[in-house]
Amino acid sequence: MGKERMKVCSILLCLAVLLCGCQEAPKEVQERMDRYGDNKQVNTEELRRCTVEELKTTKMSDLQIDLDNMTLPEDVDFSQIESIAVLDLAYEDAFTDNRDKYIKMFNIDESTIHVNNHGAGKTDLYESDDASAKKYFAIENSGFISYISGMTYAYIKDEVKKVDTVETYEVGRDDLSQKSVAFEQEEVPLADMISAAESWLEKNMPLDPFDYRISDVYVRDLKFSKANKKQLSLSAYIVYGGILLDPYTASFDDDTGKVSMSQTGVNMDYDSRDKLTFFSNGHGRIKINAAEQVTEVIDLESAVRLVNDKLASFHELKVSKLLPLYALYPKYQTEETAFASPGQKVEGRPVYAFLINMDKEGPSEFGIRRSAEHYVYVDMVTGEITTDFEMDEDDK
Repeated sequence: MGKERMKVCSILLCLAVLLCGCQEAPKEVQERMDRYGDNKQVNTEELRRCTVEELKTTKMSDLQIDLDNMTLPEDVDFSQIESIAVLDLAYEDAFTDNRDKYIKMFNIDESTIHVNNHGAGKTDLYESDDASAKKYFAIENSGFISYISGMTYAYIKDEVKKVDTVETYEVGRDDLSQKSVAFEQEEVPLADMISAAESWLEKNMPLDPFDYRISDVYVRDLKFSKANKKQLSLSAYIVYGGILLDPYTASFDDDTGKVSMSQTGVNMDYDSRDKLTFFSNGHGRIKINAAEQVTEVIDLESAVRLVNDKLASFHELKVSKLLPLYALYPKYQTEETAFASPGQKVEGRPVYAFLINMDKEGPSEFGIRRSAEHYVYVDMVTGEITTDFEMDEDDK
């Protein structure tokens, strides 16, 4: 796809790496740091634990803690949790065995497909860029699959003069009951489009035992040379036992240059009620090998106290979202192993996710980009902290 493929990769397939440095500490916080001296470890009360059932009913109002330099969202919701586990995951390893199915599904001319051996420990990418049909298609053994057509293809080919994201919604938070999208031929309720997209995913991209959940909705106005048209962009989370597989954050290991924490999810575009013109599942399909069930976890108050004691004394933390996630830690068999290689193992660990300054960059023109400027993850089982803030090793 040449220049266009580079554009797709840079926008969709590259991780949004959050390598921001520490924020400058306010004066009063710096004074506290000076009092602590070289020992930045703050005494923390013994971690308390609760059952999964108890966690499901936990509310922010239950917390009995004086926060140091941290503000939390008013609400937190654990009620959707069905179970908690430590997950043994892996990327697919022979997904291209199914390529005939997807070639037929997306109506791709098989004669246009070529093999792109892109090395770096990855297997061949089967790829088509059919200019006559205005379609792009790619599939790889790791489970990566991408389909581009319609107005999205026109955007990639620089045929769209301007893109404005005119409406954004978060499913479950915003009331969509009276909202609709005015496609070229008809106006369709957003609730109908969300339901249809989830049904399409379950039928055509089944991911048992995971579920899909449409999470974000963007209505876009695309300006062409002679007309303006509306397009709908949807983002879907992947859910296990009522907990999201991390769709928000990713990071590189500075020492190895490899992805140390990854994200997952699905993006879709619709040009009309029944015209899906874009699908991408990011870096590939994750499957589950085993799940080690957890019956007790560190309770929310203990997690908040950990973050308050170990980080809020040195950073001003304004938490936009606090929710449970499965943080995804890729495992590398050799130094040459590339991220998201076929069969690559991934450990999914349940965490309390403190997401700071969500959506600072605003909506993207293409696909849906939701990320946090900073993050702090507290492992629900061990209490270990993973963050992009600088920390002493003794504080983790």
